[in-house]
Amino acid sequence: MSKLQQTQVRWSKSFPTLISTPIAAYTCSYERGLKSCKKTFSRQCDFRQHQKNHTRPAHCPKCAARFPSLKDLERHDNTVHNNTLKYFCPHTWCRASIKLERNFWFWWGFRRKDHWLKHMRDEHNTKKDEVKQLQELGIPMARLNEGIWVPDLPKSAGIGRAAVNLTGPAVENA
Repeated sequence: MSKLQQTQVRWSKSFPTLISTPIAAYTCSYERGLKSCKKTFSRQCDFRQHQKNHTRPAHCPKCAARFPSLKDLERHDNTVHNNTLKYFCPHTWCRASIKLERNFWFWWGFRRKDHWLKHMRDEHNTKKDEVKQLQELGIPMARLNEGIWVPDLPKSAGIGRAAVNLTGPAVENA
């Protein structure tokens, strides 16, 4: 299939230059009620990927949710139905950190690692190299074990252990 091209003439200094730009050859015609999509794409692969947003071929067997890709379905299953892992902030003063002395400490935390990463970037202005250092040392987590949340604290963080201090060396908690 040949790409449709639109040709324009532009003058550069004293001579004309032909410039061809691709025309959007694929238009989405999905309609639902009074709304229609009408998005245009120049590549067929982008158009096919977009169509999956409307048809949502991946179905969750445990609920009524539908997703455009199997990867999205897998993420949904891991975070909604099989939520066996939570990530916590390594800063002991942060409200999203593991505080075992606080009742219901397991209500806090992040179900997804990308949400933990966004918290570290937005709330604590953590740089990429600092995040990599934290991941090497270990992220404070909790695992769901037979219906009970069990803290999984790395050697470098937690209650009674050395806590990560991004501004300097490790500090021992009392």
